[in-house]
Amino acid sequence: MNIKKKSLKIKDRQIKDIILTVTLKHLLNLQDNYPLNEL
Repeated sequence: MNIKKKSLKIKDRQIKDIILTVTLKHLLNLQDNYPLNEL
């Protein structure tokens, strides 16, 4: 049970990291209109 909870937390964190990265890329794109394809 404990292991399952831990892996769920890791997955949740990965999802948050992905959302953060996408949001950052989007904000940077809006700022200087420069595509950040290499991230």
